[in-house]
Amino acid sequence: MQQLQPDTTLQSGKYRIIRTLGQGGFGITYLAEQVMLDRKVAIKEFFMKEYCDRDESTSRVTMGSEGSRDSVNRYREKFLKEARNIAKLNHPNIVKIIDVFEENDTAYYVMEYVEGGSLAEKIKREGYMSEPVATRYILQVAEALAYVHERRMNHLDVKPDNIMLTETDTAVLIDFGLSKQYDVVGKQTSTTPVGISEGYAPMEQYKQGGVGDFSPETDIYALGATFFKMLTGTTPPCASDVNEEGVPVDELKAKGVSEKVIKVICEAMEPRKKDRMKEMKIFLKELSGSSPMPSQTKEKEEGACILAESTELLNDGETMPDREPVSANEYGKEKGLPTSNSKKKSSTILKKTLIVLSSLAIIGTIIFWSISQTEEDNLLVIPYQYDGADAFSEGLAVVEKEGKWGFIDKKGNVIIPFLYEFANSFSEGMAAVQKEGRWGYIDKKGNEVVPCQYDFVSNFSDGLGKVDKNRRYGFVNNRGEVVIPCKYTHDKFGSDIRDDFHEGLLAKTNGGKYGYIDKEGKEVIPYKYEDVQAFSEGLACVKKDGKWGFIDKTGNEVVPCQYDFVSNFSEGLASVAKGGKAGYINKEGTEVIPCQYDYAYAFSEGLAMVMKQGNYSFIDINEKTVIKCVGLHQAINDDLYKFYENMALVNDGSKYGYIDKTGNEVVPCQYDYASGFSEGMALVSKGEKWGFIKKP
Repeated sequence: MQQLQPDTTLQSGKYRIIRTLGQGGFGITYLAEQVMLDRKVAIKEFFMKEYCDRDESTSRVTMGSEGSRDSVNRYREKFLKEARNIAKLNHPNIVKIIDVFEENDTAYYVMEYVEGGSLAEKIKREGYMSEPVATRYILQVAEALAYVHERRMNHLDVKPDNIMLTETDTAVLIDFGLSKQYDVVGKQTSTTPVGISEGYAPMEQYKQGGVGDFSPETDIYALGATFFKMLTGTTPPCASDVNEEGVPVDELKAKGVSEKVIKVICEAMEPRKKDRMKEMKIFLKELSGSSPMPSQTKEKEEGACILAESTELLNDGETMPDREPVSANEYGKEKGLPTSNSKKKSSTILKKTLIVLSSLAIIGTIIFWSISQTEEDNLLVIPYQYDGADAFSEGLAVVEKEGKWGFIDKKGNVIIPFLYEFANSFSEGMAAVQKEGRWGYIDKKGNEVVPCQYDFVSNFSDGLGKVDKNRRYGFVNNRGEVVIPCKYTHDKFGSDIRDDFHEGLLAKTNGGKYGYIDKEGKEVIPYKYEDVQAFSEGLACVKKDGKWGFIDKTGNEVVPCQYDFVSNFSEGLASVAKGGKAGYINKEGTEVIPCQYDYAYAFSEGLAMVMKQGNYSFIDINEKTVIKCVGLHQAINDDLYKFYENMALVNDGSKYGYIDKTGNEVVPCQYDYASGFSEGMALVSKGEKWGFIKKP
């Protein structure tokens, strides 16, 4: 079995699989339900088709050969890293990623579900498109790619299957970034390397090593090929045939395609990379007849762009970075202003008009900036300047700048320099870091306590860090000493460990059944359960005969296995579900809050979020409704619906803010993304940059 079956749940019931949408060489895409919000989402599962299999009894992904494990593990981590990067993108023609997680020994990311189907389905259903319709779609995708390329990222799998149409008939680019990581790796099933889309991939993607460097030209070829498919209804010939015989323009002419569009497609599909258009804005300019507007989504940024354009003209052709010079006539045509070839009078009118426009832009920008800053000045303590970040942990925050990660303190001072390809937050005085493709641990002084020699490592938990070498797992302590050698495997042919140590015990499987071992590797609780979770507050969730219950550290079943679903204990209570309804039990198994809710989250700081008949509210342990949330908020990440430091992160459908325990929105929903408060600080973003706010 390779695909998850319908009704399989992920993230402890947060998502439910409805059906499989498609499967490629590196992943499986599912239509799923985000249960608590009762909305459809698309979930991408990392699954290397040639190397992976699935244990039918547990849904966990397995690998059939020792030699494949290292490659699969490395690419899974790249999949996760790429997903996190894509989640930062904000463009109307790029699918939005709303969650990223690991489960079933693999990785997943959750995307908004685009209802309208793909361009490929539209072509199959309706045949080739008219030039105006195809051009409108292709311009939208080109704008998305231009936005992506500005951030030095490639898509590398542009094709009609990866372009979805919304209910408003807008093109949205999906599956972004996957093939960036997977050029040519491992076994080939044909002459085409794994991950290559025949007809849409240029010659350079077929070479050993694929596309190793940033290459807009590669996406430009694929976009031109996609345009060809839309206008003819036929898949373009493979790159080698285009190299020998050129683009089959007769097929385009037979469909009445204009010479202008044929020229654009032929230039985009030049076989040799060096002969192709170098930038997506050239493609846009040639197709639309004018330079594209910058791909910005914020009013402030748009105002700044107008100001920059005006300034360019007033400085006698001096240009801003990354923008071609614009003549006065070209600018006038774009803005609807009077133009002239050489008449001084018209030129003077134009310049005066531009001065007025420039002044208005300056005033508008200053006013907007002032309003925005006034709104935030008393909260924002570390400015929006980072490309990525995580919340404060143990006094430090991990942040990204120009592709490297380092650590700052609460004053914004750089404590550990930007040296790492990737890094995690500090946990128990140690932080996992990646350097030259390998992982290790550093302390708060930046000392490499555990050298970067492992394929992957996890955060420290219970005094130990899990390390991975050649798909075998072991544990090290905070002195860098190996406590448990790398001997545990992660496939169906051997033993298997689950997660990390919690409260002195580690979940492990043997022969398809789960139990627990201690830090010396000794079996403490026998292997007899279908599934288990880590210990929390002295108890662990276990599954037996299809039902869930709880055991203590001696293996006694203190709460019988009778529930359809359970969560770990938090603040002395655990949410449980039976008969489709959820409630809460205490550690004696007494149902202190009856199973009457459609969904129930864990307690945090004395409150828990519950849903009943589509309405959300926070309740206390006495089942008293403390805060009513009448159609107000959506769950988009794990920090929502939980109080941290007396503040809960909320979302109004597009922006994030915070409420207190009386339900007052003490920080307005104004951020593009945010985290829960940690150590008096919260991570927030506006646009493409991240900063930190303090508690109000």
